Amino acid sequence: MPWLIDELQGRGAAPVDTSYLEPANVSDRLSSPLFVPDPSVWPIKLVQNSAHKSRPDYFAGPMTGTIIVSRHFRDLLEAFEKDVHVFIPAVFRLPDGTELSDEYFVFKCGQNVKGGLSEENSEIRRRVIGGKDRGYGVLSMTPRLTWNQKAIEGLHLWTDIDLPRAITVSDAFYDRLKNSAKTAFLAMESRTL
Repeated sequence: MPWLIDELQGRGAAPVDTSYLEPANVSDRLSSPLFVPDPSVWPIKLVQNSAHKSRPDYFAGPMTGTIIVSRHFRDLLEAFEKDVHVFIPAVFRLPDGTELSDEYFVFKCGQNVKGGLSEENSEIRRRVIGGKDRGYGVLSMTPRLTWNQKAIEGLHLWTDIDLPRAITVSDAFYDRLKNSAKTAFLAMESRTL
């Protein structure tokens, strides 16, 4: 069965507070799940404003919709799906001035399935704004999602193109992720038909 995953900073822990340093011209667009900046502006520079001594493997970035992942998360996923997703290098400046490079990445899902969700069996509805179809909106903070099995067969991490912030993983990848020592995330069971 698929699992919808979301960032969680550890049980009851406060989120890692970060902000963008540069490049300023792309930082506001990084929250769009489908936007990947030109590699000429990589790495993305971030500053950690909170006093966390460590960071989870999967956590929210400075803006809603931005996901930051660790090298550990990247390596786990690459073992399942090599060269499918985009991992934009990030440099973290910690509160003490130390910089971490090659350890964290802005994550962009590389598998955006068209028609993957069953609207009638999921807590989602079409959003039409100004006469334009804006994809799906969720009806709850933890929506029940039902996926069309044929659309996701063989995938390990994906989204639906009409609900690109709903990152979903396979049972196999979920098991590997939850058994990983450092990872902190929230998982919600989804269904297939």
